[in-house]
Amino acid sequence: MKNRCLFLSLNILLYFLSSAGVFYFFYYFFTDVIVNSAQDIDVTFPVLILTILPIYSFFLYHFSLRINDKLKFYKSSIIHCSILTFLALYIIIHLLFAIYFNFDGVAINQQFTNFFPLDFILYATFALVIFVTLLTLSIIKFKKLRKNDELEERNMPKFLVKINLAKKGKIPYLILIIIYLLFAMYFFMQGLLGVFWIDYTMTLNLLGSLIILILCFAPTILIIIYYFGYSMKREEKKNKFYLISLINTSSVFLLLLILYVIQLSVNKMFVIESLQAFFPIDFAASINIGPFILFLLMAIPILVATIIYLKRLRKK
Repeated sequence: MKNRCLFLSLNILLYFLSSAGVFYFFYYFFTDVIVNSAQDIDVTFPVLILTILPIYSFFLYHFSLRINDKLKFYKSSIIHCSILTFLALYIIIHLLFAIYFNFDGVAINQQFTNFFPLDFILYATFALVIFVTLLTLSIIKFKKLRKNDELEERNMPKFLVKINLAKKGKIPYLILIIIYLLFAMYFFMQGLLGVFWIDYTMTLNLLGSLIILILCFAPTILIIIYYFGYSMKREEKKNKFYLISLINTSSVFLLLLILYVIQLSVNKMFVIESLQAFFPIDFAASINIGPFILFLLMAIPILVATIIYLKRLRKK
């Protein structure tokens, strides 16, 4: 029970931090590198790297849990923690130079937050302390294992989901999962911020805005349902959970789609008028590709789950 609570707590924390990292990476990459033609890349570059740190940590955490060999586990930890430590140290040094040269020794700047780059240096320092601690512990444990020549399997929590795939399909499958997770993280953070971005005064567009807000959280909710279902051991219970989840998620998807069509019939330009902060590309190009991506991110898992469920029924 303690392992389960620890795993879930770390998952929630890393997912939240990774969502912020993915969102701000693409936000600053779009605004600075694309829109501003990389004019402030000397300051933005270390910040972009800083946003990658929690994302790197999230995937490292999940993939490391699947390594059963103790020696390989700590060897992998040493390599990745060394990379993370180097990146955190680089960010701190780069931003300290930015204070001295770019801001004439003044730490306060309005470019990112009111306290940039001090806040980013503190964050990177905190990350550095964690990575160095993990690196030190991994090296100590790795040396101990090599000395004693212990190659026993590391005990994994029983509730973790094991992906048993053929070697040929494993890499493409994992790539698709990573891509979907990145999209889910981005829109999750966008949904959290979107609560304050929506223009509630435009009642004509309010229905569509709320639909988009719900769709932002949908990929994350579907991921939770997916892992919760696969963690079940009993096949009967798992199949029942699958069926109930499919009915509920499909019903919600169809309802949102119908309401979205109704909103478009009232005002086709509601995304550009009320959701500029949600979809800056849509606003700049006067298109509605953002909502299409959100509906697609909800439709794909439902379709895949339906196919898997039908295959399970055929086996019976």
